[in-house]
Amino acid sequence: MRQNERASLEKRIDIISALMIAFMTIVPSASGKQECVSLRIERNGKLAPAPQTVTLRKTSGGMTTVVPAENGCFQLPLKLEQAKSFDVVFQVNGETIHLRGIRPLDFAGLWRVVLEDTAFKGEFASITQNAPARAICVVIFPSWGDGTSMAQTGCRGAVKKH
Repeated sequence: MRQNERASLEKRIDIISALMIAFMTIVPSASGKQECVSLRIERNGKLAPAPQTVTLRKTSGGMTTVVPAENGCFQLPLKLEQAKSFDVVFQVNGETIHLRGIRPLDFAGLWRVVLEDTAFKGEFASITQNAPARAICVVIFPSWGDGTSMAQTGCRGAVKKH
């Protein structure tokens, strides 16, 4: 096999492998539940530690479930799959993050959660026109979904001491 053909074949194998991994994270497993949502938390441009647990709650009220998050990865419990939307609550760097109204469609793959203390830069610079950066959470959902991203205010607060 010639060098160019070999490089082309290796490139195709890499692409197929990446697509298979992405497909496995969004397609339900044999048990019928999604594999995992993985949280990537960026605070002030730096990667923050992933939460150990995530609290899921139906947005309309009712059932609250705390699920483990292994390396920032958590699953949507079967008993919550039929809800129209969820609130997702977790703690990071001494703050409680409360994301409201997440659709079941978005429960797959990597979520990029962007938090800034002073000002958003680049693609999110314009969102601080209506609220201070410290009050905003930006979530970017996987590109294989509908490409949704969202910004919410009032989503950040101090961890409550018991």
